[in-house]
Amino acid sequence: MGACNRRTRADEVMAAAKSNSVLCSIAGVAVAMLICGSTVHAALTTLSPELIQKVRAMAETTRTAHPASPTDAGSTFLATFNGEFGDITPVDLRVVETPELRVHIVTPIMMLRNVMMAALQSLSPLPTLDELKSLRTVIVSIQPQQRGARDISRVVLFRGDKQLEPVTSSLAPQTFTNEFGAEFTINAGSIAFSEEAWLPGSDLKLVLLSGASPIEWKLSAADVARIR
Repeated sequence: MGACNRRTRADEVMAAAKSNSVLCSIAGVAVAMLICGSTVHAALTTLSPELIQKVRAMAETTRTAHPASPTDAGSTFLATFNGEFGDITPVDLRVVETPELRVHIVTPIMMLRNVMMAALQSLSPLPTLDELKSLRTVIVSIQPQQRGARDISRVVLFRGDKQLEPVTSSLAPQTFTNEFGAEFTINAGSIAFSEEAWLPGSDLKLVLLSGASPIEWKLSAADVARIR
């Protein structure tokens, strides 16, 4: 049961971004790194034009300094970003983290950093400001890693007892190839929920439907208030 080798870490980043209908110009690079800015009333960080411009300018500066090394450009951008914004992961948003399956939650500010890193590391054009302004949803990324992983057919979000519908979903059967060249098909993709669903004030529960045994992941109201 070998590990899936069809997708890279950068592939996952851009797959989630594409489910948000942005950044098609960075094709072939795709969800999972992280970022943050100023928080208003302990809510999700708003991607203001000023914040987006600041992060994009960081990427432009590091690319100018390291035009022939995507590795150096990426690491320099990350160091600059972390120095500016500090800790951007006060809450662990890894719903599932096993050798077989990764399910992560990515906020808009996290996705902004991910997308800039993906562009730098793949020597792709940096997304435009208009494209980056489209990052307005919270992504649940389903990333099978091995054949035999739990097959997630649907993702349901509850705020208290109220079920919230996703904005968009790309969760669908996809074909992967393991390290031995064997192909297998399993559901993968990203589900986008509105920012409002993740605002402080209530507990959240994410339910991953998979056959007769669903996976339930809970986030307390206190932790919801800390999400950036």
